Amino acid sequence: MMTKPDYVSAEEFDEIFQSVSNWGRWGADDEKGTLNYITPETVQKAASFVKSGRTVSLAIPINKVAGPDNPHPALHYITHNHDIDIPQGEPHFVLDFLASECHGDCHSHMDALCHVSYRGRLYNDRPVSSVTSRGPEIYDITTYAHSIVGRGVLLDIPRLRKVKWLEPGEAVTAEELEAAEKAQGVR
Repeated sequence: MMTKPDYVSAEEFDEIFQSVSNWGRWGADDEKGTLNYITPETVQKAASFVKSGRTVSLAIPINKVAGPDNPHPALHYITHNHDIDIPQGEPHFVLDFLASECHGDCHSHMDALCHVSYRGRLYNDRPVSSVTSRGPEIYDITTYAHSIVGRGVLLDIPRLRKVKWLEPGEAVTAEELEAAEKAQGVR
């Protein structure tokens, strides 16, 4: 049975926003937000949990096919290939072009803190006018350039529900997350 998401009113959303806001927590000039929780100590502790060394990609393969869940597929083509004889000496290179709309269910990406505004303000109460078509003046993705490392837990909700996958629009409840933690023996 599909779990429908619970909808909240604008007033309820405002209350939730205020209760979880981190504005000012790390000072007025902070540009990292909750990434401030990732310290050398937490990275070292996270590394101590490694048992198998197996890596798990969080990337979704580049989807070049339009569909209901991918109305704007990625464009990918080779701009310079080995089958075109261009005298250039050695070595030869293949070059490609990739364009994608980064948002939606068919592409992996990470948002910078300048991505979302609420009531005309960005994170830490900065004005939305600091993001223009020429790019952001603050909170761009380069803040994350030194990588993000921490402990991750993958919870298999389809397995918990005894299905192969979740249907589009299905919600996952807090109770299901807790049940999956218990079933998988992780926390």
